[in-house]
Amino acid sequence: MIWPFLTVISYSITAFGDKYIAAKLRCNPAEYTFIVSAATVLWLLFLLPFTGWDFQTGSKSFILLVFLVVWKLMELYTTSVLLKFMEPYELKVWLGINVVLSYLYNVYNGKNALRADMLILAAFLLFGIYIIVKDSSTGKKNLMKTIPVCIFYIFSKLMYGVHMREATGYGNSVTILIIVLSVTSVIQLPKLDIKKLVSKKGFLAACTTRIPNATGLLTEALAATANLYFYALIQPVQLLVLFIAGLVKGSGMSPKKRTGSIICIISVCIMTILCA
Repeated sequence: MIWPFLTVISYSITAFGDKYIAAKLRCNPAEYTFIVSAATVLWLLFLLPFTGWDFQTGSKSFILLVFLVVWKLMELYTTSVLLKFMEPYELKVWLGINVVLSYLYNVYNGKNALRADMLILAAFLLFGIYIIVKDSSTGKKNLMKTIPVCIFYIFSKLMYGVHMREATGYGNSVTILIIVLSVTSVIQLPKLDIKKLVSKKGFLAACTTRIPNATGLLTEALAATANLYFYALIQPVQLLVLFIAGLVKGSGMSPKKRTGSIICIISVCIMTILCA
């Protein structure tokens, strides 16, 4: 039970760190991607004594790395854009759609049966998201731009998960992450003014927010090996924690947005339990 708990705490802190980098530090997508990637690599290096370096080179593993870099770039760029006006819990609500997509992917592969209760819960999830989006203070014109960004975000997270599962057949996740995030950060260098970025007030604080992310990667792996049921509950519990934190923080959550969020949280929790 301790490993899933530590994972939820670590990733929840990381979510607010991401918000800090994107909104408070006012980083553009390239700056955000560089800080998140480079700082995470730095802290992941401290995990190598525990995990070891393990990666098999070959044509297929190389292709998987290329895909992972593409999806990670898409994820980080879209996250940077969305967190400028979204709260962390709102972003996680959108990510709840991946529970549905993962379930449908498993149905397609014959790993799960198509169930009416899952489809009903998926409809409730989409309805909750609709309430949140409709109640958003974002104008209709900006909303039409936001939804495609959210779709790209969801798609990148889904495909990253699919290809990461394949890639772990060629090495451990920490090694793969170090490679992917190193490449991702180097790609940003031509777009950056390093001196200007480093001189930003709060730059070091932004880098330290990636420590919980590295810790979470380790505790998540331990949680998966200890108890798969509790491991499956990590995402919905994290969503609940971020939602409660948003209420405590008083992040301008209207009654309609609160209702939509509760519908989404309940839907994701039940779907996760049914799929566990």
